[in-house]
Amino acid sequence: MIDIDQFILGLRVSEDSTKSPIGSAQTMKNVMISDRGGISKRPGTLLLGTLSTASDGTKGFYTYTKSFGDVEIPMRAYSTTLEYYNGSAWATLEGSFTDGSEWGFAAHQKPTENEDYLYMCNRTEDYRRWNGAYTLLNGDLLAAATTVTVDSTLDDEVYYSGTADSLTTTTIDVTGTPWATDQWNGFYVKITSGTKDGYISPITDTDSNTITFTIIAGLAGTPTFEIRTNKFAATGTLVINGTEVAYTAMPTATTFTVGSAPASSDNDPVTVKPTAYPANPKGNVLANYLTRMIVGNVRSGLGSDGTNLQGSQSTGSYYASNKFDASDFTFTTTGRAATEGDVVSVARGNGIKDIVGFEQYFLVGTPNYMEGSTYTQDSDDQVDRTPFKSGVGLQGKFISGKDDTYFVTPKNEITTLRRAESKDLLPETENLGFVIKRLIDSYDFSSIRGHEFKDRIYFACKESSSSSANDRLLVWNKITRSFEGLWHLSAFGFSEYSDDLYYADSKTPNVFKMLVGTNDIQGTDEFGITFEWKSNWMNFTPKSHLDLQSINSYGVEGYISNGTSLTFELYKDFESDTIVSFTFTGSESDFIDSESFSDFLGADPLGISPEAVYGDPDDAGLRHFKFVVYFPDKYSNHFATAIKNSGKDQRFDITRLSLGVAVDSLKESTDVKTL
Repeated sequence: MIDIDQFILGLRVSEDSTKSPIGSAQTMKNVMISDRGGISKRPGTLLLGTLSTASDGTKGFYTYTKSFGDVEIPMRAYSTTLEYYNGSAWATLEGSFTDGSEWGFAAHQKPTENEDYLYMCNRTEDYRRWNGAYTLLNGDLLAAATTVTVDSTLDDEVYYSGTADSLTTTTIDVTGTPWATDQWNGFYVKITSGTKDGYISPITDTDSNTITFTIIAGLAGTPTFEIRTNKFAATGTLVINGTEVAYTAMPTATTFTVGSAPASSDNDPVTVKPTAYPANPKGNVLANYLTRMIVGNVRSGLGSDGTNLQGSQSTGSYYASNKFDASDFTFTTTGRAATEGDVVSVARGNGIKDIVGFEQYFLVGTPNYMEGSTYTQDSDDQVDRTPFKSGVGLQGKFISGKDDTYFVTPKNEITTLRRAESKDLLPETENLGFVIKRLIDSYDFSSIRGHEFKDRIYFACKESSSSSANDRLLVWNKITRSFEGLWHLSAFGFSEYSDDLYYADSKTPNVFKMLVGTNDIQGTDEFGITFEWKSNWMNFTPKSHLDLQSINSYGVEGYISNGTSLTFELYKDFESDTIVSFTFTGSESDFIDSESFSDFLGADPLGISPEAVYGDPDDAGLRHFKFVVYFPDKYSNHFATAIKNSGKDQRFDITRLSLGVAVDSLKESTDVKTL
């Protein structure tokens, strides 16, 4: 008996399949190694928002998480459009960009404004920032309206609430000394009762018991009030359902004053237009490093000839922002001063592919070179650069993990940076992809993106250079240290949102939640997932002689849900045609017995009656089962077995396969010719 239960060995595609360990697989299509150590179908996906029928693939994907509060805003770019997700639907932030340009995103806080921003660029249009403020229209909006009414112009959190003991149109006094000097400067006061209920105003001064604010005409009495922060600036430009509208005032917690607004409907999205910075570098590789923003893959920016600022074009340089302001990249032309911006040329650059944080460095990668850089945290504030392994470069993007950084070299080596011991001066490289080298040699990793989530690394790539966009997903399991699947998903990139993993489609603008349910769901449409696992060729040739082997029984153990059908196949002699094939279907009762043998194992009986047992459904609706099927001897020394499945609502977990093996005498073999 040969037991196959080491499924955690995963995908192994070596030059000689017969030398791969038993339990490893040559095919793992949409397969996932289960918590039981078995194999199951990959989980399903769920569309975020409404299905887009556009054929433009995603060119930017990021989740903007605000520092204050729990606001998370998924962002996507495609075609000429930049969009944000407002919790229920995708909405236009800006449009009319260069068609198909790829975007980079990074969030960064500006302490002097007590605010964080999302910074973004596509290498062609201006570098820009957005504070993430959005709300919804509250009621229909007529054409040429001068007041825009929304759900709220303020953040939800209330920092202080009370009742005015006395006031003027610009001050509120309270009893006692509850506040510190200047404590609420920059916040907003909101009146919550009286004739000016709902009116707001920015606080300009605070002492121990008085706040001073911009005038609220007609404010009187002793109303209640709150101190809160504002989503929107006092003036600016709104984007209402994709149309820009300038506003001159924000008099209440629910209104803007505008010159003329377009006709719009209740619950249409409202946000603030991003601020553009024409002088800043136009690059789409953005990364945070402590209090700075680092920008690479720059198409154009400002540099210095040693005396004067001038236009600069260098894909082999990265730009660093001011130490305290990610929107300021300026520096003294005759000699950069501490805390100012910076431009650094990378040796043997050939274009910067990506920049990412790694240990104490920000890691800069080109096709044939990597270096780790830091800015000294002293009065000199100088860049300190450390070359990494010579000749090691990358294609696509870095993939940041909890404990490591992953990347793919120009030679299609799936690689990790690591330290063997803490005494190592430089990180070592480890080629994780060697066990599947023969498979991925023909893959195209030029657009690779990846993400680590719950001890798995997801690598999005193309099956070949003829693929128009990423269409395969390699899954590396950190616990088993094996490739556990090759998923048929078209992922441009990944991001986490509300503690779940999402991917943006590479062929459409759609975004999907991963690892959810049993089907791929797009709105009202559900699609089943096709699963296939095929073992490597198992060499049963005895070491002491050349007798043939025979297989005469096939055993399976695992878990299955009602209505799930699994097809089991047996192959020999490296052939593509099966020598044994049968289908097993879960049902409410009588999974398999002698009377219903042909119902569950195919129309043609394969041999004598099978033996089977099964259990009651567990909390997840899965029954434990095991069975053995007997059939006439199949002779060979090389066998492989496969499991296939397709359809909706299919759930299973195969934990063990067993093959009954017997020896056939050498003299009876027709495979040996006497000379």
